[in-house]
Amino acid sequence: MGPGKSPGKKIACTLRLCRTHRELEAFVRLQKRVFGLTDHETYPERSLVVMNKIGGAVLGAFDPKDRMVGFLNWLPAWDREGRYFYSLALGVLARHRDQGLGRAIKLEQRRLALKAGVERIQWTFDPLWVKNAFFNLERLGAVARQYIPNHHGELSPNTQAGLATDRLEAVWYLRSGRVKKVLAGGSHRRAVHAGKAQVTLPLDVWRMANEHPRRARGVQQRVRREFLRHLSRGLVVTGIQLGTDSATYLLDRYQP
Repeated sequence: MGPGKSPGKKIACTLRLCRTHRELEAFVRLQKRVFGLTDHETYPERSLVVMNKIGGAVLGAFDPKDRMVGFLNWLPAWDREGRYFYSLALGVLARHRDQGLGRAIKLEQRRLALKAGVERIQWTFDPLWVKNAFFNLERLGAVARQYIPNHHGELSPNTQAGLATDRLEAVWYLRSGRVKKVLAGGSHRRAVHAGKAQVTLPLDVWRMANEHPRRARGVQQRVRREFLRHLSRGLVVTGIQLGTDSATYLLDRYQP
């Protein structure tokens, strides 16, 4: 399967950079459908135009009828390590999930980054969404070095269920041995890998947030304290193990 095609079993999607107003308007609308965002929480079309102009991009996944069903956008960024891409939003319509489309979108981003001479991509994700964490850490091979409490401030109840917008920041070292091994279908883990530290949380935090909000806030606050303590020691989030009722993040020493 060549670049730009998703590996989904039920539907074939084409990936392409979005530059026309029609495509960018579709991106704005799809954000609301995927995430349940209000108007002021979406990336507006004018910001997408600027992203394209300054070296960022808007990538869309389109079904055979040329309807956008997935998306990813990013900005160019620089720090003391050099140039990198900073991803903003990755989303796929519910009916097209679990078919490999999200991973295909990220792999296309990786291909475009390497073509541009960029070897690192970063983004944030909510550590309470363990399925997303598994995707980032285990399916892509990213790691996380930073925990940011209440990163986005208050968002609508549709997205956060009253919880703070705490985020882990993923770092995807595109040419690292870890990433190459994961993308080739292998595992980044050693035969026995319990990590130097662990953070465990229940799988049902979001259901808990709706039914027992005080309990859910307590879980989030504990998770925050544990991550901040471990990361302050120089450890890095390198994996996550999913159990029947809980998920366990693994932290270890790591250099790309």
